[in-house]
Amino acid sequence: MKLNLASLFLATSAISVVAQDQTIVDLAVATEDLSTLVSAVQAADLAETLSDPAGTFTVFAPVNSAFEGVDPKYLTEPWKAHLTDILLFHVLGSEVFSADVTDGLLITPLNGDNFTATVNDTGVFLGSDLFSSQVTTADVDASNGVVHLISALLVPSWMATTLADIAANVEGFGSVATFITQAGLESEIAAENRTIFAPNAEAFAAISPDLTAQIVNDESLIGVVLKHHIVEGVWSKAALTDGLELTTLDGNPLIVSVSGDSIMVDESAVVEYDFLATNGVSHIISTILLPPSLASGNETETTTAPGAMPVETPVAEPTTDEEGSAAPGATPVTAPVAEPTSSSGVLALGSAFSVISAAFALY
Repeated sequence: MKLNLASLFLATSAISVVAQDQTIVDLAVATEDLSTLVSAVQAADLAETLSDPAGTFTVFAPVNSAFEGVDPKYLTEPWKAHLTDILLFHVLGSEVFSADVTDGLLITPLNGDNFTATVNDTGVFLGSDLFSSQVTTADVDASNGVVHLISALLVPSWMATTLADIAANVEGFGSVATFITQAGLESEIAAENRTIFAPNAEAFAAISPDLTAQIVNDESLIGVVLKHHIVEGVWSKAALTDGLELTTLDGNPLIVSVSGDSIMVDESAVVEYDFLATNGVSHIISTILLPPSLASGNETETTTAPGAMPVETPVAEPTTDEEGSAAPGATPVTAPVAEPTSSSGVLALGSAFSVISAAFALY
């Protein structure tokens, strides 16, 4: 049963001016208690998206106090993909008014995660295992959607996950976690500011049996190979620009090549992007990255050695003033409510690395 919930919400006195010709961004700028949200939207380059006159958005807008305790790193350039995901967790692609919200309603915002609405005598709450946020002001109309003010930040699932958590807890990842321990890389996988390039199943199928045996029988080589997939710094898809040289933890370079929508790291294609964690990001790649010292030992009929020789390109470091070029806004969906799905960045990353276990179990 649908309820008219307007009577359950607090009055809209927090908003001094509400005009139907204001976009969502205009309305937020004019609302003093949304100034932190405005700064975040601008930092994520989402202002243009949320100002689209053709939009039909719903925005759950956290008030200023909701951002207390949020790590300020998310407002810096290297963490832009994370900030964008946080903000899109507050945006639906169609208008949802208070009368549309029922107890137990599952809501899927534009970042693809989900949360649940709870309706009771004390009000309307949005929540998951990670957060609970009360709607304090409902149905603020804008020219391109509707805004509901909320008391606390909505927290996407990756904000409770580190790259170390993925290694330790995802099903099928246990042997890889053992290899990380054997190589003494626990601190590196748990450290702040890390990017991991994780090979997929096809990548492990292409590696030569002789090289696999060589690696698994030498703990030092396990560490070398793992380190060659880890880069210091947070390099989201938008930051992977053509000609960029990244330095892996083993001290060797990886060269990024961009052609249209295709991104290569050395000779390996990046096939999935931006699996987020609180200490970094991971991408799925199609070929195992081997350092130059091992690349010559992986000659096969179907693959070429992925360890490219260094080129004379300046080493890039992540900075807070780096310019991102990718469009941060997702395409609006037609309905804000969807059934939960079993896929996630965490599971995809775990599946990719779990193949190491199967490959190495042969030895």
